[in-house]
Amino acid sequence: MVRFKNRWLLVEFLPTSPPATDLTAKDLLTALRTNTLVHFGDAGWGLLGASLSVKYFAPATRLAIVRVARAAVRTAHAALALLSVLGGARVVPHVLRVSGPGAGGAARAAQLEASTREIEALQD
Repeated sequence: MVRFKNRWLLVEFLPTSPPATDLTAKDLLTALRTNTLVHFGDAGWGLLGASLSVKYFAPATRLAIVRVARAAVRTAHAALALLSVLGGARVVPHVLRVSGPGAGGAARAAQLEASTREIEALQD
């Protein structure tokens, strides 16, 4: 049996205009889908669409964990980098970490770093 090999991207969205307050993971997924179709067309979405999912999104800290297949990680990274509007507000996406292979620890590592950054942001 072949297992599905994932990569996990920890992304922070830095607002450049007054941020939208009611963002959800679904809004992020829709923006990524639209952005991929605009910049990479149907071929890019075909590569990315089946495996792309937003596993975690915190509107307060603007952190997200995105799961994507290993073969499509560069396309996903580029689609995130080209994203400029999220929920009607201008943002600058910053990919903080791309977690790779490991003994089941890739998702955990991304989640641990996201938790650490959220705690630091909330303490400031």
